Amino acid sequence: MGKTRVPVEIDGMKFNILGDEDERYIKYIASYVDRAISDINRSYPENNRIENLILTIVNMKDKIEKEKEEFKGSPEYEKINEYQKLEIRLKKSEEEIDRLSITLKNKNDLIDTFKLKEATYAEKDLENRVLKNKLEENLEEISGLNDTIKEKDDLINKYKERDIFASNKLKEESKKVKDTYAQYKKKSEEIEKLSKENKRLEDLVEELDGEISDRDLKISELEKRISSLEEGFNSI
Repeated sequence: MGKTRVPVEIDGMKFNILGDEDERYIKYIASYVDRAISDINRSYPENNRIENLILTIVNMKDKIEKEKEEFKGSPEYEKINEYQKLEIRLKKSEEEIDRLSITLKNKNDLIDTFKLKEATYAEKDLENRVLKNKLEENLEEISGLNDTIKEKDDLINKYKERDIFASNKLKEESKKVKDTYAQYKKKSEEIEKLSKENKRLEDLVEELDGEISDRDLKISELEKRISSLEEGFNSI
Protein backbone atom coordinates (compact mmCIF):
# COMPACT_ATOMS: atom_id res chain seq x y z
CA MET A 1 0.00 0.00 0.00
CA GLY A 2 1.40 3.42 -1.07
CA LYS A 3 1.74 6.40 1.22
CA THR A 4 -0.87 9.18 1.17
CA ARG A 5 0.10 12.85 0.66
CA VAL A 6 -2.51 15.16 2.17
CA PRO A 7 -2.47 19.01 2.13
CA VAL A 8 -3.51 20.51 5.50
CA GLU A 9 -3.41 23.90 7.27
CA ILE A 10 -2.36 24.25 10.93
CA ASP A 11 -2.23 27.62 12.69
CA GLY A 12 -2.33 29.42 9.36
CA MET A 13 0.58 27.38 7.93
CA LYS A 14 0.12 24.96 5.05
CA PHE A 15 1.72 21.50 5.07
CA ASN A 16 1.77 18.41 2.89
CA ILE A 17 1.64 15.42 5.25
CA LEU A 18 2.85 12.05 3.93
CA GLY A 19 1.51 9.01 5.83
CA ASP A 20 0.23 5.44 5.64
CA GLU A 21 -3.24 6.35 6.94
CA ASP A 22 -6.14 7.47 4.78
CA GLU A 23 -6.81 11.13 3.96
CA ARG A 24 -9.74 11.58 6.37
CA TYR A 25 -7.71 10.41 9.34
CA ILE A 26 -4.77 12.70 8.51
CA LYS A 27 -7.09 15.69 8.11
CA TYR A 28 -8.80 14.83 11.41
CA ILE A 29 -5.46 14.85 13.27
CA ALA A 30 -4.41 18.11 11.60
CA SER A 31 -7.74 19.71 12.51
CA TYR A 32 -7.40 18.53 16.11
CA VAL A 33 -3.91 20.07 16.42
CA ASP A 34 -5.10 23.29 14.75
CA ARG A 35 -7.98 23.65 17.25
CA ALA A 36 -5.64 22.97 20.18
CA ILE A 37 -3.26 25.71 19.01
CA SER A 38 -6.17 28.11 18.45
CA ASP A 39 -7.41 27.48 22.02
CA ILE A 40 -3.95 28.27 23.42
CA ASN A 41 -3.68 31.40 21.23
CA ARG A 42 -7.01 32.68 22.58
CA SER A 43 -6.03 31.87 26.17
CA TYR A 44 -2.57 33.45 25.94
CA PRO A 45 -2.68 36.21 23.32
CA GLU A 46 0.34 37.91 24.92
CA ASN A 47 2.63 34.96 24.00
CA ASN A 48 4.38 34.63 20.65
CA ARG A 49 3.69 31.76 18.24
CA ILE A 50 6.60 29.58 19.42
CA GLU A 51 5.59 29.84 23.09
CA ASN A 52 1.99 28.90 22.32
CA LEU A 53 3.13 25.97 20.15
CA ILE A 54 5.24 24.70 23.06
CA LEU A 55 2.30 25.10 25.46
CA THR A 56 0.06 23.22 23.02
CA ILE A 57 2.54 20.33 22.83
CA VAL A 58 2.86 20.23 26.64
CA ASN A 59 -0.94 20.21 27.08
CA MET A 60 -1.44 17.50 24.48
CA LYS A 61 1.31 15.35 26.03
CA ASP A 62 -0.23 15.83 29.47
CA LYS A 63 -3.65 14.81 28.18
CA ILE A 64 -2.22 11.71 26.47
CA GLU A 65 -0.35 10.59 29.61
CA LYS A 66 -3.44 11.06 31.80
CA GLU A 67 -5.58 9.08 29.36
CA LYS A 68 -2.91 6.34 29.33
CA GLU A 69 -2.97 6.16 33.14
CA GLU A 70 -6.78 5.99 33.12
CA PHE A 71 -6.68 3.28 30.50
CA LYS A 72 -4.17 1.19 32.53
CA GLY A 73 -6.76 0.78 35.27
CA SER A 74 -9.54 -0.21 32.87
CA PRO A 75 -10.73 -3.81 32.20
CA GLU A 76 -9.77 -3.37 28.53
CA TYR A 77 -6.13 -2.72 29.50
CA GLU A 78 -6.08 -5.82 31.74
CA LYS A 79 -7.47 -7.91 28.90
CA ILE A 80 -4.84 -6.59 26.48
CA ASN A 81 -2.08 -7.17 29.04
CA GLU A 82 -3.32 -10.73 29.69
CA TYR A 83 -3.55 -11.34 25.94
CA GLN A 84 0.08 -10.23 25.50
CA LYS A 85 1.14 -12.59 28.30
CA LEU A 86 -0.76 -15.43 26.65
CA GLU A 87 0.92 -14.65 23.34
CA ILE A 88 4.36 -14.87 25.01
CA ARG A 89 3.47 -18.16 26.72
CA LEU A 90 2.06 -19.55 23.48
CA LYS A 91 5.22 -18.59 21.61
CA LYS A 92 7.36 -20.33 24.24
CA SER A 93 5.14 -23.42 23.99
CA GLU A 94 5.47 -23.44 20.20
CA GLU A 95 9.26 -23.17 20.53
CA GLU A 96 9.25 -26.06 23.02
CA ILE A 97 7.11 -28.15 20.65
CA ASP A 98 9.53 -27.42 17.79
CA ARG A 99 12.46 -28.44 20.00
CA LEU A 100 10.73 -31.65 21.07
CA SER A 101 9.76 -32.39 17.45
CA ILE A 102 13.44 -32.20 16.47
CA THR A 103 14.37 -34.40 19.44
CA LEU A 104 11.64 -36.87 18.45
CA LYS A 105 12.90 -36.99 14.88
CA ASN A 106 16.45 -37.65 16.11
CA LYS A 107 15.17 -40.40 18.40
CA ASN A 108 13.15 -41.95 15.54
CA ASP A 109 16.25 -41.87 13.33
CA LEU A 110 18.18 -43.58 16.10
CA ILE A 111 15.43 -46.18 16.48
CA ASP A 112 15.52 -46.85 12.73
CA THR A 113 19.28 -47.35 13.01
CA PHE A 114 18.84 -49.85 15.82
CA LYS A 115 16.08 -51.62 13.93
CA LEU A 116 18.54 -52.06 11.09
CA LYS A 117 21.06 -53.42 13.57
CA GLU A 118 18.38 -55.75 14.94
CA ALA A 119 17.73 -57.03 11.42
CA THR A 120 21.47 -57.62 11.01
CA TYR A 121 21.52 -59.34 14.37
CA ALA A 122 18.60 -61.54 13.30
CA GLU A 123 20.62 -62.63 10.27
CA LYS A 124 23.60 -63.35 12.50
CA ASP A 125 21.34 -65.23 14.90
CA LEU A 126 20.15 -67.40 12.04
CA GLU A 127 23.75 -68.04 11.04
CA ASN A 128 24.54 -68.89 14.65
CA ARG A 129 21.70 -71.39 14.78
CA VAL A 130 22.99 -73.08 11.64
CA LEU A 131 26.49 -73.06 13.09
CA LYS A 132 25.18 -74.45 16.38
CA ASN A 133 23.48 -77.29 14.56
CA LYS A 134 26.70 -78.03 12.73
CA LEU A 135 28.62 -77.95 15.99
CA GLU A 136 26.15 -80.34 17.56
CA GLU A 137 26.64 -82.64 14.60
CA ASN A 138 30.40 -82.28 15.02
CA LEU A 139 30.09 -83.10 18.72
CA GLU A 140 28.19 -86.23 17.89
CA GLU A 141 30.82 -87.04 15.33
CA ILE A 142 33.57 -86.32 17.86
CA SER A 143 31.84 -88.55 20.38
CA GLY A 144 31.70 -91.28 17.79
CA LEU A 145 35.32 -90.68 16.88
CA ASN A 146 36.31 -90.85 20.53
CA ASP A 147 34.68 -94.23 20.72
CA THR A 148 36.49 -95.24 17.57
CA ILE A 149 39.79 -93.91 18.93
CA LYS A 150 39.32 -95.89 22.09
CA GLU A 151 38.64 -99.01 20.11
CA LYS A 152 41.64 -98.39 17.93
CA ASP A 153 43.81 -97.59 20.94
CA ASP A 154 42.90 -100.96 22.35
CA LEU A 155 43.68 -102.54 19.01
CA ILE A 156 47.01 -100.74 18.79
CA ASN A 157 47.96 -101.82 22.29
CA LYS A 158 47.21 -105.36 21.29
CA TYR A 159 48.75 -105.37 17.84
CA LYS A 160 51.28 -102.51 18.06
CA GLU A 161 54.29 -104.55 17.14
CA ARG A 162 52.48 -106.48 14.44
CA ASP A 163 50.70 -103.68 12.60
CA ILE A 164 52.70 -100.39 12.21
CA PHE A 165 50.58 -99.21 9.28
CA ALA A 166 47.40 -99.35 11.32
CA SER A 167 49.10 -97.29 14.05
CA ASN A 168 50.09 -94.53 11.62
CA LYS A 169 46.59 -94.42 10.16
CA LEU A 170 45.12 -94.03 13.61
CA LYS A 171 47.45 -91.09 14.32
CA GLU A 172 46.24 -89.34 11.19
CA GLU A 173 42.60 -89.73 12.19
CA SER A 174 43.41 -88.58 15.72
CA LYS A 175 44.90 -85.40 14.27
CA LYS A 176 41.72 -84.80 12.27
CA VAL A 177 39.66 -85.16 15.42
CA LYS A 178 41.85 -82.63 17.26
CA ASP A 179 41.56 -80.16 14.37
CA THR A 180 37.79 -80.58 14.38
CA TYR A 181 37.70 -79.96 18.12
CA ALA A 182 39.82 -76.78 17.71
CA GLN A 183 37.35 -75.49 15.10
CA TYR A 184 34.48 -76.28 17.44
CA LYS A 185 36.16 -74.33 20.28
CA LYS A 186 36.74 -71.32 17.99
CA LYS A 187 33.08 -71.31 16.87
CA SER A 188 31.95 -71.52 20.50
CA GLU A 189 33.95 -68.36 21.31
CA GLU A 190 32.33 -66.57 18.35
CA ILE A 191 28.88 -67.58 19.61
CA GLU A 192 29.70 -66.22 23.06
CA LYS A 193 30.79 -62.86 21.55
CA LEU A 194 27.58 -62.63 19.51
CA SER A 195 25.52 -63.37 22.63
CA LYS A 196 27.21 -60.49 24.48
CA GLU A 197 26.58 -58.13 21.52
CA ASN A 198 22.92 -59.21 21.50
CA LYS A 199 22.60 -58.40 25.22
CA ARG A 200 24.16 -54.95 24.68
CA LEU A 201 21.71 -54.17 21.84
CA GLU A 202 18.74 -55.27 23.95
CA ASP A 203 19.83 -52.96 26.79
CA LEU A 204 20.23 -50.06 24.35
CA VAL A 205 16.76 -50.63 22.84
CA GLU A 206 15.27 -50.73 26.35
CA GLU A 207 16.97 -47.40 27.16
CA LEU A 208 15.58 -45.86 23.96
CA ASP A 209 12.09 -47.07 24.84
CA GLY A 210 12.40 -45.28 28.18
CA GLU A 211 13.51 -42.02 26.51
CA ILE A 212 10.64 -42.22 24.02
CA SER A 213 8.15 -42.71 26.88
CA ASP A 214 9.55 -39.61 28.62
CA ARG A 215 9.26 -37.64 25.38
CA ASP A 216 5.66 -38.78 24.86
CA LEU A 217 4.84 -37.65 28.41
CA LYS A 218 6.38 -34.20 27.81
CA ILE A 219 4.46 -33.79 24.54
CA SER A 220 1.23 -34.77 26.33
CA GLU A 221 1.90 -32.16 29.04
CA LEU A 222 2.61 -29.50 26.41
CA GLU A 223 -0.61 -30.34 24.57
CA LYS A 224 -2.53 -29.90 27.84
CA ARG A 225 -0.80 -26.56 28.47
CA ILE A 226 -1.59 -25.35 24.94
CA SER A 227 -5.21 -26.47 25.33
CA SER A 228 -5.40 -24.56 28.62
CA LEU A 229 -3.90 -21.47 27.00
CA GLU A 230 -6.40 -21.68 24.13
CA GLU A 231 -9.30 -21.98 26.59
CA GLY A 232 -7.95 -18.95 28.47
CA PHE A 233 -7.59 -16.98 25.26
CA ASN A 234 -11.10 -17.90 24.05
CA SER A 235 -12.56 -16.81 27.37
CA ILE A 236 -11.13 -13.28 26.94
